[in-house]
Amino acid sequence: MSHNLLILFLFCLLVDSSKCVEVACSNDTYVNAVCECTERTRTVNCTNRGLNEWPVGIPVNTLFLYLRDNNLKKIDTNALLELQELISINLHNNLLTSLPRFPKTIVSVYAMNNMLTEVSTCFNDLPNLRHVNIDHNSISILKNTTVKGSNLVDHLFLLGNSLQSIPARAFQGKYFTEISLKENQIRFIDKDAFVAVDYVHRL
Repeated sequence: MSHNLLILFLFCLLVDSSKCVEVACSNDTYVNAVCECTERTRTVNCTNRGLNEWPVGIPVNTLFLYLRDNNLKKIDTNALLELQELISINLHNNLLTSLPRFPKTIVSVYAMNNMLTEVSTCFNDLPNLRHVNIDHNSISILKNTTVKGSNLVDHLFLLGNSLQSIPARAFQGKYFTEISLKENQIRFIDKDAFVAVDYVHRL
């Protein structure tokens, strides 16, 4: 644990418990880490831990991060940028209204069953991104910047949102294995919506 985290933890114990923060991982025996942290696979599993706030102490070399089935309402915009080797994050079943920025290493983002209303730029310029699942949110507007510059995206799941239209150049990627738009309220699809796509296996 870093010196600053140790001071915060002692303050929490001795002075004011209302100032406590959840510590994700710790090697100190007197600190009750809230997540299961596996060094060998560089995995941090915080699934179903009743988290209301983003936990501190997530190792910066984490590859796989599971935060599903919690009560997270917000993640600071730059919180994930410290995890510069992160490959996959699972945020299913929280209360998020927006997503943070992702590191360039990210491959998979799962954020189904949240309260997202828009995702206009958070998936931009991610050269390794392939899988995005934002099913069952409240996204009503899909902009043509949604996956701009992320040319490897091949699975994009938007099922069960509130989309009413699909704009020109909405999907910018060479080859999509699947784009899921089912269970929306789509009334208009621009004739150039798929002009930047070479191939879609399943729509």
